[in-house]
Amino acid sequence: MPRYHINPKTGNPNICKAEKGNCPFAKDEEHFPTKRSALEAYEKSRSGSFSQNPGKNSLKASLLQNASFESGNQARKYFLLLNHRDLDQAEAALGTAQDQRLVEDVLDYLSAEKDLNNKILGMNRNKNFFWKDEESMKASARTWESLVSNARTKLEEQEEVLQKHVSHYAKQLVLHRNSLNSLERLADSGLKSRPPGYAERIAKLEKFEKDTPSIQPAFDRVSSRKPQDILEGAKMFGNPSYISSAEALIASENSLASLDEKKASLEKAAKSIDIERVQKVISEEIADIEKNRAISVEDRERANKKLELFYDDLKLRMDREKDVSRELAALKKISS
Repeated sequence: MPRYHINPKTGNPNICKAEKGNCPFAKDEEHFPTKRSALEAYEKSRSGSFSQNPGKNSLKASLLQNASFESGNQARKYFLLLNHRDLDQAEAALGTAQDQRLVEDVLDYLSAEKDLNNKILGMNRNKNFFWKDEESMKASARTWESLVSNARTKLEEQEEVLQKHVSHYAKQLVLHRNSLNSLERLADSGLKSRPPGYAERIAKLEKFEKDTPSIQPAFDRVSSRKPQDILEGAKMFGNPSYISSAEALIASENSLASLDEKKASLEKAAKSIDIERVQKVISEEIADIEKNRAISVEDRERANKKLELFYDDLKLRMDREKDVSRELAALKKISS
């Protein structure tokens, strides 16, 4: 019959291949008939719950802290900032977020990105400048290339800094998920414990559920990705920036539809008219439409970029709701 132990380095249950009494990983009494029983015993030991001391069963504070919805919500918020690197979001977090170093690093990245874009723009403009001689033109081109190269290096350095933050909070989010899973498994295994502050924690979670409106209706509305539904969802969410972006999306979509219709009508008219002068006028009007269309496309892309942040923000709130519900249910079961 197979026996399982926990690998102390990974925390995972593995089948034991050593002879009884000679296992290098665990004592003989620390072997179990199934993977699940090995994992449950391991989690109980980590939480401070030992079957041989039922009167002293106690969940470790670290497990409760890592399983808390605040822990997961914090990591997800920083991921939101790191993934989207939105200037408004970063500036709003300045002075309020717990990890100010991260916020400052995101702002430094955005500054470096802006500087690089400006340098590239200056280099392109320099190419179209009228130079009195070729040597001056080449010297200026070398200068701009150097400026762009330095700016790009600076941006790459800032990217490396942000990736370190990503790695850190990825580990924190994994720890949160594993801790919450462990808390639920302990509750399902029949563990009974009343850790310090459990009653206050349950009361806080219940109050949060009662006082915090569910984000589900907004999430359901936005899931269609239709512009009008996105606007309604943004209004339900209550963020002015998201509402403004949804309105901008609708305006740009309407503008593009109108411009495309007008362009199609002019192209049809041009085919039916042989007068060269009239065709020239129509061609000029179509060129103007293309310019306005390019502006509307940029407006739409800008709005969509902001709304991608909105979609992820909705997911973050949904995850928070689920975490609160799971944590509350587990604590009630364990402390009952």
